[in-house]
Amino acid sequence: MKGSKGKVLKGVSFSWIKFATSIAFGIILTPLIFKLLNKNEINYWYLFFSIGSFLQMADLGLASALSRTIAYINNSKEGNSDSSLEVYKRYTLKQIYYTALLTFLICVIIIFFVSVVAFSVLDSTNISIITIAYVVYGVGVILNLISNIPSAFLSGLEDVGYDNLVKVLAQVVYFILIVTFLEQFPNILFLSGLFLLQNLIQLLLLHITLYKKHKFIFSSNTKVKSLFAFEAAKEIYKNSMPMFINQLGGWLTNRSVIFITTITVGTAYIADLSVHQQLISYGVAIVSVINQSVGPFIAKKYIKEGRVGVIPLFEKVVILALSLITAFALFVILAGNEILQIWIGTGHFLGNSVITLLAISAILEIQHAVCGNFVWNLGKWPFNYWTLAAGILSMVLGYILGNAFGLEGLVFAFTLSKLLTINWYVVYYCLKELNYNIFKFIINYPFMMLLMMSVIIVVVKLTNLLSFFNESPLTSIIVICLIAAMYLFIVLIKYKDKLLTKNIKLSKLMDEIKTRRKAAYINVK
Repeated sequence: MKGSKGKVLKGVSFSWIKFATSIAFGIILTPLIFKLLNKNEINYWYLFFSIGSFLQMADLGLASALSRTIAYINNSKEGNSDSSLEVYKRYTLKQIYYTALLTFLICVIIIFFVSVVAFSVLDSTNISIITIAYVVYGVGVILNLISNIPSAFLSGLEDVGYDNLVKVLAQVVYFILIVTFLEQFPNILFLSGLFLLQNLIQLLLLHITLYKKHKFIFSSNTKVKSLFAFEAAKEIYKNSMPMFINQLGGWLTNRSVIFITTITVGTAYIADLSVHQQLISYGVAIVSVINQSVGPFIAKKYIKEGRVGVIPLFEKVVILALSLITAFALFVILAGNEILQIWIGTGHFLGNSVITLLAISAILEIQHAVCGNFVWNLGKWPFNYWTLAAGILSMVLGYILGNAFGLEGLVFAFTLSKLLTINWYVVYYCLKELNYNIFKFIINYPFMMLLMMSVIIVVVKLTNLLSFFNESPLTSIIVICLIAAMYLFIVLIKYKDKLLTKNIKLSKLMDEIKTRRKAAYINVK
């Protein structure tokens, strides 16, 4: 038990390090790439990233399903055996490993070649170095995907710490190489090569780590011709299908905007739109930490006190998450241009309408993510097909409005599509499960916070307050930070009675979040 606790703590620690490292490296490397690559290559680099995120779905949800399966098998002797494990009991872990690796590799290679053909159609300029760079980048994505197999085994065998440590090390190598050599070789082909090298290092280290830590997997005397287990492969992919549908919907909703931009508006705006999304994603990621960490506390309250006991915690998490994301939205709406000027230089801001739509979309995303987390911890998740519907609607409306109204129409289409599908339904379903008054929720929380945020933005704009600081973007950002902090203070004061109720004090909630991060990580896995 002690060893198991150590593994969990190590896994949680390195997962937080990996999270922080990813954000920090993204903030540092983005301006460097904008500085050293030409505009055409920057646009294509972000297109690569979008296609790469699509290729990530080539695992068909296998990594998550495989990790869960290995965890069940590893712990099946300590508790009740799940009936879904019966098919795996006929095979060794070595057979499951090689079966997953082989079937996964076949799927990845097929989808990769399809993507190369699709990219050659999108690359109307026929610039050979761009196409070669994409192939190199795509091979890097394949290596990243293959590394999901040893990663899933390590996670399932409770060695999440080693898994995250290897990924952090690969990120550090990638970061150092870019900072050191990109100025000497400032082109997209070299950058793609570094991406490939990062994922090759990650793949090799994960396989070596799995072999060193769990030699028993590979010690069985299974014959080569028996390494592929068709029934096991069939069961793994059967279990992974719901995850794949959710992943596909998520990509169509959040990442396909770059594809549609390329088709409707062209590649000229890809990099600028992507960096706007990147900026917004940092705020969403930071606020999401609260939501993810509170998962076990939700389950605990539900088991002990039922739905009624969950409601006070629900109100607290909603207030904390929405107040933080609306404060962040207020900040980027007012200071978006200045942030981008300091971060990547002038000439990249796409206008107030684009940044406002993206900020509103972030607020809606956090709202439905909080509600979705409560539904998940109540033991339900009926949203896969709603996510897929959101993605399909996003692409259809994006294509129509993008052609009709350009970039603003396209961003509006993606925001509207999520609002009409996943944003409202997840919230509605959660409130229905908690027997919470829908009108009361809307008026008390999202409407009230959006109203307060909007009033502050209008006042700042009408008084032309920021005109006094036009000569100094940094001064403007500091002033807007103070305005956002003032807004956050007002919101927290307004809801202090909810936050400081006697049954669950805010301090106790935050203490529980900190002490139960390890349990939250297991819950996510």
